[in-house]
Amino acid sequence: MTLSTSYNSALREIGSLSWERIFNQWRYAEMWQEGWRALWKEEGFNSWDAWRNDYIAPLAPKEKKWTLYHIDDISVIKDFYGVPTRIWVRECYGGETTLPLHTVVQTPFVKNDQKIAMLRKSFPTTIMITGVINEKRIVLVDGMHRSCALTQCILDKSVPTTSVCIALAPHDDVLPILK
Repeated sequence: MTLSTSYNSALREIGSLSWERIFNQWRYAEMWQEGWRALWKEEGFNSWDAWRNDYIAPLAPKEKKWTLYHIDDISVIKDFYGVPTRIWVRECYGGETTLPLHTVVQTPFVKNDQKIAMLRKSFPTTIMITGVINEKRIVLVDGMHRSCALTQCILDKSVPTTSVCIALAPHDDVLPILK
């Protein structure tokens, strides 16, 4: 995988992992949250799995080679790029497919987000986020709220004690805008 050199010293490779394991971790972290349940039902899905499989399908995650990294220097998260979804493109990216988190967190959409504010008050001690490597950038596909909360903490120098891992796979094609 070719990454920007700014990421290299911050990431320590742990090893390969399957998409199934990543998806299971994602499910564990998110499925129980009432806000997500309301959203997938509103969008016409009968389960969290169906909704998230539809969301991630344009990236063909089962066909990718995934590697898990520990983020040894979490200050690098501010340089990750946000999830390329319709709502984030509309509300934060000014029509771009994605922008760096240090820019995204300056928007009213993020500053007024209650989920991000709650995370800042009580951040988990360990998290796993997921992204793809596209044009030498790390672009998130899961973990946007947690990463925005961490970026706000990084920028105001109030970083919580937490262990962060990221599952990454290359995505050399044009980055799709996800649902």
